[in-house]
Amino acid sequence: MPGWDWTVSNGASVSPDGKRVIYSRLTGQVPVQTLIRDLKTGSDTAFYATLEYPRWSRNGDRIIGAMHNDQSFPGNIAECPVAGSECLIIARDARIPMYSATESEIYFVRRVGSSQELFVAPINSLGGEQHLLTMAPLFPLGPFYDVTLDGDIVCVRFNEEPSEIWLAELSDW
Repeated sequence: MPGWDWTVSNGASVSPDGKRVIYSRLTGQVPVQTLIRDLKTGSDTAFYATLEYPRWSRNGDRIIGAMHNDQSFPGNIAECPVAGSECLIIARDARIPMYSATESEIYFVRRVGSSQELFVAPINSLGGEQHLLTMAPLFPLGPFYDVTLDGDIVCVRFNEEPSEIWLAELSDW
């Protein structure tokens, strides 16, 4: 959208009805506010919880995200009713949540040492999470992944090569 800066406003997700976008406003790399933009009017409304990587449920009545209390990082994975005021914590110290196809579970990423680990947890309670796989190394500015309807995991590895400096000698044109 015009006027948006990825370093300040990101993590956007379009509502299932296509009428709204939820996104995070950042200071540094930490979310400080979550907003819902009405696409028809262009007006923003503050969401009651501050979430990183907010995502709509299929029917648009719930939002998942990483909740950052006191700007702690990483946050706690939470599911928040859109019309409510309290969120259910599903996992601690994690990022980048995503609903399963049935929305009975939530996938999320947790840093363990220097690696990014993918977990899944039941949506109705804290705990019961299961480690699925190691996704490291991922690109530091965009450690994104996706889950197919069949539960297959898609991610892009980031293999950093040693830095090089090249010198080119140009001949006369």
